[in-house]
Amino acid sequence: MLVSGEFILVSTLLSLASASPTAAISASQWPMDLQVKQVANFGPSSWIENLAIRHSGEVLATHLLHPQILQVNPDGNLPPICWAEGASAGKYAGVLGITETRHDEFYVAVAGQYDENMILLPNSTDYIFRVDFDNLEVSSTGEVLSNATVAKLTDLDGSQLVNGATTLNEDAILVSDSYNGWVYKVDVRTGAYDVIVDDPLMKKSSGSEGKTGVNGIKVFRGYLYWTNTDAGLLARIKINEDGKPCGASEIVASILTEPDDFTLDENGTAYIALGP
Repeated sequence: MLVSGEFILVSTLLSLASASPTAAISASQWPMDLQVKQVANFGPSSWIENLAIRHSGEVLATHLLHPQILQVNPDGNLPPICWAEGASAGKYAGVLGITETRHDEFYVAVAGQYDENMILLPNSTDYIFRVDFDNLEVSSTGEVLSNATVAKLTDLDGSQLVNGATTLNEDAILVSDSYNGWVYKVDVRTGAYDVIVDDPLMKKSSGSEGKTGVNGIKVFRGYLYWTNTDAGLLARIKINEDGKPCGASEIVASILTEPDDFTLDENGTAYIALGP
């Protein structure tokens, strides 16, 4: 989740295979020859929170300020398509993490209603929704002929701010809670959930109301990785097949400026979006 107004996107590259705990990332390690191309413009009042890539190549973008998910053609020859949004606009504030389990079956973390200080309102909660692409049909001009199927999976009672999402296996996802400072495991077949990882490196500092602790999360080669925005770090912990920790957590990189969501490539390199 982005936590400030003006946001400068920076990609930090870090080889997880060779990283030592508490390693700081220096500017000299940033590649200077990457070519960046804009493929979509969502307008000045938009807050694009998280991305996922479909097998067919389209980019899915979640919108934090509205209960919407947008589909973007990577060639940039069509405007963004709003193909899924909550039926009760007054109940859902926006969409955050998104992750795929089975082919074209995505799950998203949906925020309830918050006040101006981003504190969850009484009698509100956060949610997990299923978005299925089986029925999605889009014309060559970008018109949605048949929408994706959107259905609520579960209410996350006790949550304070859902954020990142990652796939554990076809039947389970993991979802971070940035204010509580822990990660839920959610059974996508039944909607049952519980706190699966609750680690000190996921917590925000005491007295930091409105600050974000654990943010982006990814499962990679037997480890759960996460950023902690308030603490400025990337951390990991070894987990078993059920998602339960089976070792001590460790800091992979620190002294990062408001690390947010991130991704990992096949070689074990982390690309982290940073704040200003």
